[in-house]
Amino acid sequence: MLLLLSGDGCRKSNPSPAPAPAAAADTVARLHWLGIQGLARDTNTANFLSVWNLPESQQLLAQTLDKLTLALTGELPGGGSNQLSVISNRLSVTSNQLSVASNQLSVASSLAFITNRLSTSSTPLAVKLRPLLEDLALAEAYVELRQATNQPGELALAIRLDEQRAGLWTSNLTAVLGSFINVQSLPAPANCSTWRLPFAPPASRLDLARAGEWTLVGVAAETNRLLAELSQRIRADKTPATAPGTASSLQMDPTTRKLRPAPGSPPATNNWLDADLDLGRLSSALGLHRTWPAGLPRLAVTVSGAGGEVRTAGELKFPQPLPYEEAAWNIPTNMVHQPLMSFTAIRGFRPWLESQRVWQQLGLGAAPGQVCFWAQQGVPFLSYGAAPLPDASNCVARLTERLLNEGNAWVSTNARTSFMRTEHTNGVELSAPFMTPYLQSVQVGGSDYVQGGLFRPGPGKNSPAPPALFHEVTRRVNLVAYDWELTGPRLEAWFQTSQHFRMLFFRKQLLPDSASVKALFAAVPRLGNCVTIVTRTAPDRLSFVRRSAIGFNSVELNLLAEWLESPQFPRGFYSRDRYRPPLRVKSRSGTNSVPVPPRR
Repeated sequence: MLLLLSGDGCRKSNPSPAPAPAAAADTVARLHWLGIQGLARDTNTANFLSVWNLPESQQLLAQTLDKLTLALTGELPGGGSNQLSVISNRLSVTSNQLSVASNQLSVASSLAFITNRLSTSSTPLAVKLRPLLEDLALAEAYVELRQATNQPGELALAIRLDEQRAGLWTSNLTAVLGSFINVQSLPAPANCSTWRLPFAPPASRLDLARAGEWTLVGVAAETNRLLAELSQRIRADKTPATAPGTASSLQMDPTTRKLRPAPGSPPATNNWLDADLDLGRLSSALGLHRTWPAGLPRLAVTVSGAGGEVRTAGELKFPQPLPYEEAAWNIPTNMVHQPLMSFTAIRGFRPWLESQRVWQQLGLGAAPGQVCFWAQQGVPFLSYGAAPLPDASNCVARLTERLLNEGNAWVSTNARTSFMRTEHTNGVELSAPFMTPYLQSVQVGGSDYVQGGLFRPGPGKNSPAPPALFHEVTRRVNLVAYDWELTGPRLEAWFQTSQHFRMLFFRKQLLPDSASVKALFAAVPRLGNCVTIVTRTAPDRLSFVRRSAIGFNSVELNLLAEWLESPQFPRGFYSRDRYRPPLRVKSRSGTNSVPVPPRR
């Protein structure tokens, strides 16, 4: 079935008539991943690969691939269990790792941890699919999604594999698809395979082909013209990837109606990752039939190595100008003290916040336009924030009354805590063991602030924060957000804080011996600094750049662990579901209550 317009890849002996001109299609998504094997050739990846090669990281990778495989094959009933079937006669490690020709890459030793732990008796489909997903992490891959107006989308994947591994893809995909009822194998040219899938359009036809060093997989309603173009790119440029910022490195010959290299087409880059995603159109192009929030931006992002660090840069282009109000920075420098492990400043969000229904329902008046957050080293709960607001006192007073009434009514059945009015300040606090989350109004340096934190600072003296830190914020033009952290210590503090809140609100705590938690803490000594800068480059655009150890900050790493440990992975989060709150029974005196351990 796979029709390659130029005759590449799946070549028919008798060429068919030229098809009618197709409607112009827009690129909805494009992603080029260099693969761990490719990263091993970059001198800037030493620290990143040192984290990747940790035994704990490899165990997490193996668990994630196992869970994803079982979810895709439907062999976890309802996705309701993450108990993976592990058997003693594991599949050969060599059959599940990339064949590295001519030399051994530095990453090869880590592949020994990536073994297929799925039972060959109870999960036969998963055993076939598992090594293919593993290749997507380790090998260079390119995926593109296109959609013409009011038409189904076309999806094409290209992955660079040697002949032996390509043969495994052919045999395993054939076995997986052949096991499903109503999947029809269609006639196809040599070196190609085509199946009709038992799904309604747009995704009802799957093609598998080979072009040069690349294995191609396409999904479309009918003829996959995008897959044909990828084959032409491989023939012309030895790669399916287009240069960033270009729609394609090829053009259509008006006479022969065949694709050829466009004059002056720049080569693809050596970035670790290049991605261009139209977030607002992904659901439609993939045929998900889900309504996503309006106003989602187009995201372009690149990830590369720089000076031994990971450099992440990108742009968010929104369909409409952003509700933004720029004002001079008003940083509460007298509140921020050493020893710091993070500092964040954000501004310009007042119009957006005031347009949100939640803020309007609270009835708090004018919203703040900027906020600063910071955290000190020491106990995990030394996290604080402050927002300048002329009417801070009245705003906090109104919020206090709502929390004491409506807030306490809610937490009485949803948490083991309660709100109470503070004794010596205008504010409210949450009663909790080990920490005292609070919110108050204060006046510092002639400005009014709404200020809060998780743990009230003690009476001891602290050293002021270095002025250079604040200068990093104030010196930048069009700055929207600045974030700096020591990722290792901040990660540990966030984890302990989030565990505490899970306990307070009857959520399952992440287990210390879970693969994700063990991987996080094993990486802590290697995480270093992380700096993220967001600027407004146009009324409808935000640009961002980050320098970090592994590409993520502490908050993102904690959320990643929550996601990877989800029992319904890749859906949901680990702590999403509540367990039964503890019953409270009266003591013999009738004056106190004792919590009964929750039933899990």
